[in-house]
Amino acid sequence: MTHAQTDHSQVIFWNIWGHRHPNALHKFMQQHAPTTDIFCLTEVTDVALEVVGQVGSALKYGHDLLEKPQHVDGRAQLDAEFQGEYHHLYASSRRSDWKCEKYGRIFPAVGFGSSLMFRHDLQFIATGENLLCEGWQNIRPRIVQWLVYEKNYIRYLVAHFHGIWIADNTKGDDPARIRQSLEFLRLLKLIVSQQAVDKIVFGGDFNLDIKTRALVLLKDQRRSQAGPFKNLIEEFAINDTRTTEYRKYDWPEESMHADHVFIGPNVQVHYFNVLNNVRASDHAPLVVRFT
Repeated sequence: MTHAQTDHSQVIFWNIWGHRHPNALHKFMQQHAPTTDIFCLTEVTDVALEVVGQVGSALKYGHDLLEKPQHVDGRAQLDAEFQGEYHHLYASSRRSDWKCEKYGRIFPAVGFGSSLMFRHDLQFIATGENLLCEGWQNIRPRIVQWLVYEKNYIRYLVAHFHGIWIADNTKGDDPARIRQSLEFLRLLKLIVSQQAVDKIVFGGDFNLDIKTRALVLLKDQRRSQAGPFKNLIEEFAINDTRTTEYRKYDWPEESMHADHVFIGPNVQVHYFNVLNNVRASDHAPLVVRFT
């Protein structure tokens, strides 16, 4: 597949929902690959391929048997589909055994993490992964993946993470979410200093409503020394980052915000869109093109 070399960069941030719709997912990614430098994906599954061979299926049904099952080998599927075009960095903060509620299959040591995929021809300088909220009681640590690359002598930092999920507080403020934002800003500050970064873009499924203090903190210049950052969801007046696959879609009082993209003050946005009609996940892909 031919990739057009351009001055701008395009990044897609997307929670892919455990590969429930792999055909639609891969079709969308292949359609956008010619213009996309970086895919930042969350809820990416991973399991040893020999486990799938022993168990006999890669499908894991949850408690709602009417809901599409997850594929536990999402990472392998992405590798098979895109290894000729993209470097693929995968990270999961923890691994655990998964049980299929329909068939009783046990999949040991499943990763439920993030993928950072960037084109082979991108001039990358450094990559990394870091934990947020490590050691916080009853909270699973979160993985930040980041990439520093260069275009036209400008160094860009692109970062993403999947925000903390709390059962009885799915999108609201919480001390752990405040800590998550502060730790992330400190990490940005460190990377900018160490890698001589000029421009910053970050995003992901933060599990934060648009009005939360934890989200507002991510615009804070004082703690990052790289802002102030703008949230493109606010700047473009986006009311909904979900798709109709979301089990709580259109529920009264349910927040339709979860995913966000932030840019630094010197980043020029040429295109931004939230593609709610892509039904490969319960989250919409967020596409941003910038210099």
